[in-house]
Amino acid sequence: MSLSGKLITFEGPEGAGKSTHAAALADRLQEAGRAVLFTREPGGTHLGEAVRSLLKDHDQKAPAAATELFLFLACRSQLVEEVIRPALNAGTHVICDRFTDSTIAYQGYGRDFALAELPALNALATGGLKPALTFLLDLEVEIGLRRVQGREAAAGAVADRIERESQDFHRAVRSGYLELAAREPDHKCRGCHQAAERSHPDLLWIEPQSKSRRIVVEQAHRMREHVMRSAFAGGCKIVVLEDVDRLQDEAANIILKTLEEPPSDSLFLLLTDSPSALITTVVSRCQRLTLTGVNEEDSRVCRALVVQVMSAAGEQGVMPALARARALMERLQEIRKTIAEEDPPADNPNMDLEKNLREKMEAIRTARLEARYRDRRETILEWLMLWHRDLLLCLCGVEEEHLAFQESAARLRADAAGLTYARALANIGIIEEMQAQLARHLPEATVFEHGFVRLEA
Repeated sequence: MSLSGKLITFEGPEGAGKSTHAAALADRLQEAGRAVLFTREPGGTHLGEAVRSLLKDHDQKAPAAATELFLFLACRSQLVEEVIRPALNAGTHVICDRFTDSTIAYQGYGRDFALAELPALNALATGGLKPALTFLLDLEVEIGLRRVQGREAAAGAVADRIERESQDFHRAVRSGYLELAAREPDHKCRGCHQAAERSHPDLLWIEPQSKSRRIVVEQAHRMREHVMRSAFAGGCKIVVLEDVDRLQDEAANIILKTLEEPPSDSLFLLLTDSPSALITTVVSRCQRLTLTGVNEEDSRVCRALVVQVMSAAGEQGVMPALARARALMERLQEIRKTIAEEDPPADNPNMDLEKNLREKMEAIRTARLEARYRDRRETILEWLMLWHRDLLLCLCGVEEEHLAFQESAARLRADAAGLTYARALANIGIIEEMQAQLARHLPEATVFEHGFVRLEA
């Protein structure tokens, strides 16, 4: 029977964001008036959800590899027959969080189960049903597991049995996914390769120049020339502007004029990690799409800062707590200064601009600097949250490999010895309150000093 609906699946290692993006796609298709069903594996049926709880329960003894495999296959068979196939027959598009590729990656590569046998077992469980489209979201294992740890800490939960597997297991899973993707026929698409290599004739990728770290006027002119010509190979011309918040003033004027009257068959992708720093008139001409991501270098700096401040903790009490808060704020001011130095004022003060426009451009720069500073500050608080989550895990007797700060395990266990479970949980709540207070623009010094004193209570 021909299926009028389409099956779309999302795959990827732990913490890659597949559940978030799968749900976002379902919402977007529903907003567009499409009939959509969102489901997940294992789960999606009464039987599947019951087996899901059993498979992910970290308190249960791990099942044998073959047992785990057949439980997953049983869930999939039930989901296909009870939910997916009837929906497809009715013309409903189905978006599934994990499907057959997960079996190959997790059981085949992760558990080292016989890879040659898995395709036939998958086909048996699905009745030969295959996705019309699969999105693979890839992410480095360490980053993904750190995201999982942060998510569980915020929810006051503990990672499930599979999430708590070793990093070697998760690296094998990721390797499996990448090998599956490399074997797909669509992976050989010439246009896809050209786009990935930034050599497609209809794609122009613009990023800040290495020396000035700004997008300059010559690049803006090149962008305008690109979109004014006819497409060579595709149906439209595409421009990607990376770190678009780093525009020179003259370049910003050119790009704004282009966006006000965009040429036909053209698409502009403006990428930034500081959307609040963009010109309001630019933002008003764009559709905003938030993508998750991690700035590795900034994250490493913020993590090291938290380790330094928390490892230097000595005596308990109000005054030592205030000292730690002030030490953190001093480092934050250094970070603010570095951000300002990396993004200096317009490098051409004699540029022929009206006074009000120049003032507006400087206001935009100020907003951009503040947005970057707040992003960095939020990252520090996320790492501080993970530090206190590690204290709770140490109190629970969790093994060192599950800590976010494994190199500080001895210090964490020593500090945890002086805590109760209630106190450790309360401290995590205090950091969440600090995040909320800063989001409401309460004075930074008040938030940190009061928060650190409460953490010592």
